[in-house]
Amino acid sequence: MTRLVGPDEASRTVYTIVGGVLRSAAGLVATVYTDSGGTTLANILTQPGGSTISGSQVTVDAYSRMPLFQFPDAVDTVYTSVNGGPVVPLYARTSSSLLGTAAAVAAQVPAAGQRVVETDTGYERTGDGTTAAASLPVVAGPEDQRWIQAVALSSTNGSPTLSVSGGGSRFATWDMDAATPEQVSASFQIPGHWGHFNLDLYWCNRGGGSGDVQWRPTYSVRADGTDLSSGDVVGSDTIVTAGANNILKVTRLAAGVTRAAGVYHVRILRRADQAGDTLGNDAGILGVLLGKA
Repeated sequence: MTRLVGPDEASRTVYTIVGGVLRSAAGLVATVYTDSGGTTLANILTQPGGSTISGSQVTVDAYSRMPLFQFPDAVDTVYTSVNGGPVVPLYARTSSSLLGTAAAVAAQVPAAGQRVVETDTGYERTGDGTTAAASLPVVAGPEDQRWIQAVALSSTNGSPTLSVSGGGSRFATWDMDAATPEQVSASFQIPGHWGHFNLDLYWCNRGGGSGDVQWRPTYSVRADGTDLSSGDVVGSDTIVTAGANNILKVTRLAAGVTRAAGVYHVRILRRADQAGDTLGNDAGILGVLLGKA
């Protein structure tokens, strides 16, 4: 059997739509399918335990997240509908294979004299069990990126609207007004092995207009014993021409930021009252991608 565990953190948070507005799905029933049309129930098992889940139905937790479960054999993508709503994909955790065979374990143990680079620590393991600073190139992996989706962002200035974009209400977006400055924010931590990081904004045009959007990032990092209200670094404004309605744009708002210990806070502001912002309708924020530089 080759079963993976999921959903991963990027797809685990789900929501329901009430009156055209995204709402928490906490306590609602989600049905899991093998196809995007939502017609064939998926053979999913409890995690841990491996017991059959009756009716392929699970209950969304208090944080509006799907519980973890074992995906069908040799499948890395399933689909779910919460309370009869739109069918959306769920992805397996890439590191959660349940094979656990001796061959798979042995492949992770270096032979005598062999070096294996660990991308999460920047060190290499050798056959004698010692470690040393990596002298080989470190290949970027999933641990070198952090995705903060729209539902994990909070409104901190103005009145942006949490909505959905794309055909079939595929993506949650914060719709940022065309006239009044509006802002969303998130808190996060940067892995210890990141020396520097980049910040990319994923956004789209939420209407039929054309023009430019003016974005400004502000971020801070606070260590133990420091004032949470201080330490802001105001980034430079970035003016970008919007695509057509629902066309994804990826805009780098900060590059090569030096990593420091502590908890980070980032705020993304649409400066709609500035002359450089000429798009006459909402711009939608899908999320922020943090990447090791």
